[in-house]
Amino acid sequence: MFLRALLRSLQSCFSSPKRTALEKYETFREVLRHDRAAHELLAEFEGVYYGKRHEEFCRIVRRYDQLSRVVGEMIESLCRLSPGAHERLRIPFQSLDSQVKAFFVPPAANAAPPYILSLHTITADTVEVGHKTRALAQLATRLHLPVPDGFAVTVNGFHHFLAENGLRERIDDLLAELDIESLEDLQTVSGRLTALIEAAPVPADLAAAIAHAFAGLSARRGRPVSAAVRSSALGEDEATSFAGQYRSVLHVGQGEILRAYKEVLASKYAPEALYYRSCHGLSDVETAMSVLVLEMIEAEASGVSLHVVRGQGEVLVSGAMAPEVFRVSREGAPVVVRQDGASLLDEQQALRLFRWGLRLEGYFGSPQDVEWSLDREAHFHVLQSRPLGRRQTAIVPGPVMAEHLAAPLLLAGGEQAAGGVACGVVYTLGPDSPLTAMPGGAVLVVRDTPPAYVKVLGRLAAVVAEQGSQACHFATVAREFGVPVLVRIPGATSSLTPGMEVTVDADNGKIYAGRVAALLAERAAGVGSGAPYCLKRLEPVMERVSFLNLLDPRARDFKPESCRSLHDIVRYAHEKAMQEMFVLSGHGLSRRGGARQLKSKLPFELFVLDIGGGLHPDAAEKRNVSPEEVRCLPLKALWRGLSHPGVVWDGRQHFDWQGYEAIVMGGGIAGPNSAALASYAVIGEDYLNINIRFGYHFTIVDAFCGGTPAENYCGLRFVGGGGEYTGRLLRVAFLARILERLGFVVERAADLLDARVIGLTGEALLSKLDLIGRLLGATRLLDMVLKDEEMVVRLADDFLAGRYDFRKQQGNGKHKPGTSP
Repeated sequence: MFLRALLRSLQSCFSSPKRTALEKYETFREVLRHDRAAHELLAEFEGVYYGKRHEEFCRIVRRYDQLSRVVGEMIESLCRLSPGAHERLRIPFQSLDSQVKAFFVPPAANAAPPYILSLHTITADTVEVGHKTRALAQLATRLHLPVPDGFAVTVNGFHHFLAENGLRERIDDLLAELDIESLEDLQTVSGRLTALIEAAPVPADLAAAIAHAFAGLSARRGRPVSAAVRSSALGEDEATSFAGQYRSVLHVGQGEILRAYKEVLASKYAPEALYYRSCHGLSDVETAMSVLVLEMIEAEASGVSLHVVRGQGEVLVSGAMAPEVFRVSREGAPVVVRQDGASLLDEQQALRLFRWGLRLEGYFGSPQDVEWSLDREAHFHVLQSRPLGRRQTAIVPGPVMAEHLAAPLLLAGGEQAAGGVACGVVYTLGPDSPLTAMPGGAVLVVRDTPPAYVKVLGRLAAVVAEQGSQACHFATVAREFGVPVLVRIPGATSSLTPGMEVTVDADNGKIYAGRVAALLAERAAGVGSGAPYCLKRLEPVMERVSFLNLLDPRARDFKPESCRSLHDIVRYAHEKAMQEMFVLSGHGLSRRGGARQLKSKLPFELFVLDIGGGLHPDAAEKRNVSPEEVRCLPLKALWRGLSHPGVVWDGRQHFDWQGYEAIVMGGGIAGPNSAALASYAVIGEDYLNINIRFGYHFTIVDAFCGGTPAENYCGLRFVGGGGEYTGRLLRVAFLARILERLGFVVERAADLLDARVIGLTGEALLSKLDLIGRLLGATRLLDMVLKDEEMVVRLADDFLAGRYDFRKQQGNGKHKPGTSP
């Protein structure tokens, strides 16, 4: 209905002989639609990057594909708007597009044989299996350690499985929709992905190869054997451990091997595995799954290094049982120390494991977590060797310790599973407090530490557990994420009350009541947070997508050849479309139908294009018009707000915007002689589309105000700014707070805001436009002075109380160059 109202105004202006003018305006609107879509996508990229959010790789790639398409269409629309003038813009676009897509090219997915490799044929250079399998093969063939007989189903087999069932594209489509920060989304998408794997048959040739290899295990043993079927994905047990994120299936017989194989493949898409992989910036294809099949060891005892449990090791690595711990000194002659009366190993057995650990450390060049089993004949079998997760060392007590002790000590003791200090509110699991309802920054207090908790690591400040150990899989991953974990604290779930604030010092095994600021500051001084892995990988993409280099439309280098990012291309296309439409280039619409400059006391340039009834008839031949000659009801209302006596435009402050001193930004607006930096409006008697440029941010107001409330609407878009990114976010929060109070529906993405209200009477809508004018005038520099949410609330309340002069706050702000859309 809004479009019909606009077309009525357009048709009253552009009669049949002037169809070319109408077509030109429609093409101009195409450019603006593409500009709008591009800024929405750019805002999403910036929200991830500057907000340091984790995101699924497929989602990033899909968003870029959308942006690439939109920017390409924007260029084509610009070329139709101004034929022959901007074709060179295609060259930097094609170059940048190729560069970005090169970052997203997945590794080749080889679906051809071999599908099976014997463990003893695998070397350090075998690329068809993961590190877990390669390392175990080297233990057997190079170091001659006791390793169970086995074979690997290669990643080629995984790719073959997906290709034969047509799953690759379906998986990518689901992953592209996944918000990994949403537990509900993780569970839903995980369920759909695992269902795809479980429902797909193993291709006949792959199934035959697996069955034949399994039969070979039994033949070599001389009897039917059972097997352990374990993950060995690419990327697993390397810089990224993926500890406990994939499934292992134990006691698998010949008739169950294909089912177990698919269970391991499906575990690639478990919620915690999806979260872990995405947080490390890895794509699904980069972590293709190979599967390791080993003869099952009936274990009397099992362990990881010198952490030992009775029976199979699953209860240890799952965090369900606290292990016996043996310690051996590395200084001088090794001496075995049994912690708390450990008895599952004798001294010679503990020393043998210790020596194997040193040998493997020397071979692989770093300390190793060595997983092993001891069978009922007292024979050791090595099952896995992977790089030891980094542990942060305890902080030596310093002068500030007296203040630590002044805080009430709630619990002490236990074992540091992942070092660090953190403060948060206690959260325990129960029927009314599920994992999905846990707030961000919580201290999770639990009985044990299963790997499934990895999917909420991004929400955790710390973890306190009654069971668990340094050797459990959850602790390994927590160390990678920098989340403190304190385990073996008896009675923690009953002693720590949900909702109470505590400080967890995992380094020194203490839990304090309240926030111990000095302890937190001491820890922060020695530990850097760093950016998420996925953001480091995204940085070269952002350089070519979002970083803005074209700042000055009047500069000599404001040309296609200077575009260094897609954001530059969008900026260039938008500027040139505005100039073309508003006759700044000298070959636009006729003089009678062309743009007029609105002259007023307000210190910024505005060019208006009247599409019918927007100006007084006497202004038809004028190049310059006054506010009094404007008949456009929405513009008059907006102008009334901008001109409100409470909105102060004098006392201009001048800034060096990224060093181009030729352009003076007076009070956050373009100088009076900067036509290339002007604002523009398309007006009719009851229609307004205005693009206002205040310094480095843009505002678009699109409104129709007629006699039918059902057709009336006002839309507002606000994006950008010259301040730091945090300041721009705070200004958007300020605007959103006020607009919501005024009845607008508001959507935010990074420093971009969209607001809309519909169905008002003409009088009510004009009142809203008046207030929008005051709001835009009052907030043009707030991104450089807003410091926190408290200031946002305070100044928003001031504005709603009728106070629009924020010069004092602006005068205290110091400008730092930022980016702009």
